[in-house]
Amino acid sequence: MDKKEYLLINRSLLSKIICWFLGIITVLQIHNFTYGIEKMQLWRQNYLKYKGCLLLINFTHDNCQNLIDSYYFESYRQRARYLSEMGFLHPGLIQTNRIQDLVNTNNEREVEGLFEKLEFIGGNNLLATGWAIFSDTGLPVDAIVLSYDNSQGESIVSAVADMTISRPYLVQGFKGQKYFKSGWQKVLSTHKFPQGNINVKAWALDTDTAKFYLIPGIHIVNKNGQNLSVVSINREEGRRKREEGRGKRE
Repeated sequence: MDKKEYLLINRSLLSKIICWFLGIITVLQIHNFTYGIEKMQLWRQNYLKYKGCLLLINFTHDNCQNLIDSYYFESYRQRARYLSEMGFLHPGLIQTNRIQDLVNTNNEREVEGLFEKLEFIGGNNLLATGWAIFSDTGLPVDAIVLSYDNSQGESIVSAVADMTISRPYLVQGFKGQKYFKSGWQKVLSTHKFPQGNINVKAWALDTDTAKFYLIPGIHIVNKNGQNLSVVSINREEGRRKREEGRGKRE
């Protein structure tokens, strides 16, 4: 082998090594970019969830204990009130616990979702679970607010749910990755619920407008003294399960 052939072989090998190296770098950069986008989306969702809690900081029954350390809660509330009064918080703090006063009646946005389950888990607590996304963005809703009906039939703010819970079965069922982090859940204290049969509802909160959107599925809870029970299941969920059953039989 003469020197010219040797140089050609080495040049070819070097070119392959460089291409291979650049390929690895490209793959790593794409992976890092994708990972960065996912982290930014998660940060955004957490920010919106905390903002939802902040807007309702005067009314949540559990003081957003799943989001805010109870030791700092009163300090945060005072600061939030000050910022709202000074016009630095947009929109300002919500001034009523009556959700129907803030329901969006113009259908400016559509919510796709379901209040799937409400289960008694002991003591005075219920576990609420479901999922929801805004149809226009395909992203999880900003915040989920649980309510109960008072004796006048008014929907009263109770708590802000935990968000971005994985729902792989929705991805498979609806053939869409946008549903993967659409889940939410909340342990709901009932110590302020009135006696008798009570409607429990879930609402999507748009934190840019402080408007509420009802999520399909209403559950009825019976409170009789210290006794508590869920007396009806979600009608929407029941119909979905029946449709799934028919599909499997067919």
